[in-house]
Amino acid sequence: MSESEPVAGARPESGPRASAARLLPSVRARRKLLEVTGLPRAYGRHDTPEGIAYRQYLGPLLRHLGLWPLPDYAVDAARSAGIARLSERHLEAELAALQARSGTARRRQEEYRAEARLRKARVSRRLCEKDLARLAKRARPLSLAEEIRQRQNRGLPA
Repeated sequence: MSESEPVAGARPESGPRASAARLLPSVRARRKLLEVTGLPRAYGRHDTPEGIAYRQYLGPLLRHLGLWPLPDYAVDAARSAGIARLSERHLEAELAALQARSGTARRRQEEYRAEARLRKARVSRRLCEKDLARLAKRARPLSLAEEIRQRQNRGLPA
């Protein structure tokens, strides 16, 4: 076997898979963060500016929706909403940097593209938030009056 041939089952040392493997936290690390903070882990380290922004966005959102502590069925939706917000934040910074440069026709085209990507990211974040709200509404226990009303509507005895 030559030096350039990959070993079966070994991780690549460079390339997109290697960087993704370093960025994604292990299952154990994700579980530990969920136990400690109640938030699903999205990045390898949550003490970075992105991780702090993720926590600052997701914590209040989940509390507002009544999904605190986070149930297991809402972990993926919460992680998606947090990541969508961070991508929106990065695109906002990119757009601000483009707008700060001196004006040329080329820069204006780049601005239009950045604005379009930002609109798509905002829609994505809103859809994730709607999914979380739907999960929160479904998980909310019914009050006694609501339960009686539902039973009566179905023709069952109260």
